[in-house]
Amino acid sequence: MQTGRLRANNSDDHHTDQVQIKGQSNLEFQQTMNSSNLQFQQNMSAIVQDFKMQVSQLATSISQLQSTESGNLPSQTIPNPRGNASVHHSTTIGDCPFADAMLDLGASINFMLTSIYKSLNCGDLEPTGITIQLANRSVVQPLSVLEDVLVQVDKLIFLADFYVLDMEDDTPGKWSTLILG
Repeated sequence: MQTGRLRANNSDDHHTDQVQIKGQSNLEFQQTMNSSNLQFQQNMSAIVQDFKMQVSQLATSISQLQSTESGNLPSQTIPNPRGNASVHHSTTIGDCPFADAMLDLGASINFMLTSIYKSLNCGDLEPTGITIQLANRSVVQPLSVLEDVLVQVDKLIFLADFYVLDMEDDTPGKWSTLILG
């Protein structure tokens, strides 16, 4: 019988040893994970600081380039708003050629006068509720928008939407009646 008791004691001691080993393993694992987590946080902090510094340097470089390249800061107005524009002589809408169409690379909108719209007989206009500030700082409200107009400039044909401005065509030859932007 003593042999059975001895086995039970050995079994209990073995179980206790396993629990202690597992406890030590878990403690070591937890310490390793805490150390790894701390190292990761430090690395991420260094990476974020480096990224912030690079973005700041990039912003400074861009600012210097913009101010030295054009002589103007981006917030300053351009003295000649027609500086990016050029008169183009080979523009056609439908069968109507326009000798005085202006191509404005600085604009992102197309205009035509009401008199041009009436001469094209393009159909009904789609009403619009927008207002537009022109280069001379005046504000106009287009009469309407003429959508999906085929425009040919030299050999290039494209679809464009035109805002129809209800303005007088008082000075033929002096101002463009069609602006492509």
